[in-house]
Amino acid sequence: MGTWDTGPFDSDAARTFAAELDEVDEEFRPEVIRRAVASAADSTGWLDSGTGQRAVAAAALVAAGQPGGAAVDMRGGPELPVPPLSEQYREIAARALARVGGPESELAELWEEGEAAGPWRRELALLRDLLRPEPKVRIEPWTADDLWLLRRANTPEMTAHTGGPETEEKLLDRQRRYLDTARPDSVDRMFRIRFDGELAGTVGYWKRTWLGKEVYETGWGVFPEFRGKGVAVRAVRLALASAREEARFAEVHAYPSVHNAPSNALCRKAGFTFVAPCEFEHPPGHWMQCNDWRFELL
Repeated sequence: MGTWDTGPFDSDAARTFAAELDEVDEEFRPEVIRRAVASAADSTGWLDSGTGQRAVAAAALVAAGQPGGAAVDMRGGPELPVPPLSEQYREIAARALARVGGPESELAELWEEGEAAGPWRRELALLRDLLRPEPKVRIEPWTADDLWLLRRANTPEMTAHTGGPETEEKLLDRQRRYLDTARPDSVDRMFRIRFDGELAGTVGYWKRTWLGKEVYETGWGVFPEFRGKGVAVRAVRLALASAREEARFAEVHAYPSVHNAPSNALCRKAGFTFVAPCEFEHPPGHWMQCNDWRFELL
C-alpha cells in the first residue's frame, strides 16, 4: 500500500497530498484539505486505501491546528503553512477518521493484516482526541504561591504509586526546585494545571539520563475531583507541546507503575509508545516495577 510507517504522512498517497497542497495558493489550501477529509467522511460503502491515506493526512493538518496539536507527527507533511481552519473542519475530519478506522475501510483491513495495527490505531486515536472539543485546560508556570498544591497532592491516595506522602521538609525542597523551573534558562519545567478557572493539579518534565541518553522525564497529578474529564491527558499533551517547542532533547519518557492502570492508559491516549517494563527508582531509595513509555519530539 506504499506505506513505510504509521505516521499521517508515512505513505505515498499522503506525501502526494502534501506536495499537492504546497502547489496551490495559501487561500485555496483549506478547500483542498476539506475535500480530502470529506471524500472519506461523506463516502458510503467500501473506502479505498488511497482515499483513506489522504484523509488521514488532511485530518492530521486539522488536528495540528488545535490546542496541543504540536503532538501530531508532521514529518513528511507540507512545507508551506496551513491557514487557521474553522470548527467545521474539525467535525468533518473526525468523521473521516471514523470511516478510515471502521469496518468498510481497505486501509484498516490492510493494517490489520500486518503487525503494526496497534501503533497505527494509536496514531488515529491521538488525532481523534485532538479533534474532539477540548476541556478548558491550560498549564501555567510554577509560582511562589503554589506550595499548597504540593500539600494538597501529598495524600496516600495521590502518592499510592510513587512511594507515599513526603515530609514537610521534602515538600519545601520540592517547592524550591519547582520555582527554579520557571527561570527562562532552566532545562526543567513544572506547571500547575488550570481547568475551567480552577487549579486542578500539576504536570511537568525534567532532564534525566536514561539508558545512556539524555531525555526528558514527565510526570503529572490531577486532584480526584477533576478526574474522568480529560484534564490529565490534555495537560500532558500541552506539556509535550512545550517540550517540543524547547527542542532540547529528542524524547520524553514516562514511567508509571505497572499497577497504575489509569496512568498507563493516559500514556496511550497522549501518543506515547510502549517500550518495555523496567525497574525505576522513585523516590530515591524506593524501587518500583514500571512501564517505560516514550514520546518522540524530533
